[in-house]
Amino acid sequence: YFLNPQYQPKADPDRDFPEYDLNNPKEWLEKLFNEALGVCRHRTAALYHKLTTDSNINKEDVRIVRINDNHERLEIRHKNNWIPLSDHWSVKSAHYFHGFF
Repeated sequence: YFLNPQYQPKADPDRDFPEYDLNNPKEWLEKLFNEALGVCRHRTAALYHKLTTDSNINKEDVRIVRINDNHERLEIRHKNNWIPLSDHWSVKSAHYFHGFF
């Protein structure tokens, strides 16, 4: 995700954002993930979906955390510790955790 050439640390207001389709939320999440779109809540939902459907990570080991009612991030349990992941991480951080996923 972080290595996607379209990824930007902040949402770009000039990029088209896909309309949510109640009949096909998985396709919408895939589009968000593949095109690195949205703000923290969209990115977190897309990454959660990707990790829990396309990897061997159990849903019990991934959680979405809301911070001060204005930010969301993903946390992954590793050896009974919750490791926070932020959608604002650098490419260097993404390389560090790439083997983790």
